[in-house]
Amino acid sequence: YTIGRTAVPIEAPSPAKALLQKVALLVVALLPWTISMYLHYWLEVEEIWQVDMRFRAILSVVLLAAGLLLSLLTHTFLAKRFSRR
Repeated sequence: YTIGRTAVPIEAPSPAKALLQKVALLVVALLPWTISMYLHYWLEVEEIWQVDMRFRAILSVVLLAAGLLLSLLTHTFLAKRFSRR
């Protein structure tokens, strides 16, 4: 692209750097979902959630859906941010 009358070259990232950025983006984006899965596991193992607990199924769905939604929002935000560079 040009600034005024002088052309400024745009440097493309190396393939290794681009791959590393994609992997880092995916790892960071999946953290909320991973945390919600672990929280679900922890609540089960520590027997905080009883089998006959009222609304347990709904709370499980809400917990996992919140993790997935946060992961989606994180991925969208980071993908837009990295695509601007």
